[in-house]
Amino acid sequence: MVSQPSGCVRLFRRLKPAATSPVKIDRLIVVRQGSMLLWTTRRLEVAGNGDNPPSGGDNLRQRVSFAVARDFQSLGQCQNVKKSVWKQKAFSGGGTLRTGVIGLGIMGGAIAERLLTTGHEVTVYNRTREKAEPLLAKGARWADSPAEVARQSEVVISIVTDPAAVEQITFGEQGIFHALSPQSVHCDMSTVSVAWTRHIASTYRQAGKRFVQAPVLGGRKQILEGTLLVFGGGAEEDVQHCEQAWRAFSDKIWRFPTAEQATTTKLACNMLIAHMMVGLGQSLLFAAKGGVPPATLIDILSKSNLGAPMYSTKGKALLERNFQANFFVRHLLKDLSLAEDAARETHTMLPLNALTRELFVAAMQQGYADEDYSAVVKVMESLVGIQLGG
Repeated sequence: MVSQPSGCVRLFRRLKPAATSPVKIDRLIVVRQGSMLLWTTRRLEVAGNGDNPPSGGDNLRQRVSFAVARDFQSLGQCQNVKKSVWKQKAFSGGGTLRTGVIGLGIMGGAIAERLLTTGHEVTVYNRTREKAEPLLAKGARWADSPAEVARQSEVVISIVTDPAAVEQITFGEQGIFHALSPQSVHCDMSTVSVAWTRHIASTYRQAGKRFVQAPVLGGRKQILEGTLLVFGGGAEEDVQHCEQAWRAFSDKIWRFPTAEQATTTKLACNMLIAHMMVGLGQSLLFAAKGGVPPATLIDILSKSNLGAPMYSTKGKALLERNFQANFFVRHLLKDLSLAEDAARETHTMLPLNALTRELFVAAMQQGYADEDYSAVVKVMESLVGIQLGG
């Protein structure tokens, strides 16, 4: 989206004078796009008085930042913006793209929403149109097939469940592959096997078509905040082309020369997620059996070098018995299996994976497939005979 300076000036003039004391803003630059406020991140020291913006530096940025610092109420008048929005990160520039999103689950739906919010043209497809309705109401266009998405898009993002689903939307009768123009890029953000990644990347390359594997780390919350982590693997020019879209929902991108390296990175991260969840559950249950309140242990972890945001958020969810899915048990089990397949190919030992995977298999068998992956701890609870929280 190309931000218009006049929009920024109008926003500045509309705000009321308020605070006169210096205000520290964490890397804030704000522009207006229609009824939306869009912001990016940069540290600025803003001070001033009345209607006079501070002098020095980039005058436009200073004026807009100073205006917003003076009157947070103004942020509440714009769609989807909270008063505390100045603390968050988002996208504010780099031009618009005709983008397509195929697969509108938890992640794909949020990506499409974020692309719309940041001014991109978005065409969507899902096996069931029902999931697309909220996005269509916000301005997305519906396509009747993945091929139609490809014909209308400069970057086609697919994010579906597994290699079989990727194969269907890519090489099926109405798939992306044959409809993709030489100028467009298919960016698959699904978590798939290394072997499948190698196959699809090679097929595109041999046909003279453009493909990038770009799995991600984070969830819906990070997408909507613009802080998702992206692992982009493929030809440098293709990755750069996709970055225009990724910047709508990501503030950190890692580039890899091959698609396989991107997939390997994602599987390595997801293995660690599974092991961390099992390790947290084990420690909380051990502490609880010894008379130590689980909340106390979570607090200790958060104050120590052992602390990780995941331990705090998942620990709190466990104690509240909140297993609403951000990442399904069945999907993480799939990724553990994909990691084992890749490890066999490279003759790499994964000594922790076998036990962790069996616990997730048990979670599936006990009916937790569509719960959050933290539900694996319920299997562990049943083994020791106590429940955390509740």
